[in-house]
Amino acid sequence: MCNRSESIAALAKALAAFQGEVRDPSKGSDNPFFKSKYVSLDGLVAAVRPVLSRHGLSYLQFPGGDGQLVTMRTMLLHESGEWPINCKRK
Repeated sequence: MCNRSESIAALAKALAAFQGEVRDPSKGSDNPFFKSKYVSLDGLVAAVRPVLSRHGLSYLQFPGGDGQLVTMRTMLLHESGEWPINCKRK
């Protein structure tokens, strides 16, 4: 089942501005197994949080699981109270 706020005009405008401003975070962490570099979660958050905030955006995360499957649900928020599509598993 999916739903969203009645309007997402302000949210869409803020997301477009965010996407136009945010820059790819640097790949500052090493993965010795694959001999490659990657963006750490801390690096990602440091890169996006200030830009999200400038555009009235924020997020919440909810860990979950059933003992075998680990899940993370992320909810995008906008200062207008608008919210994007929200789908829940049955």
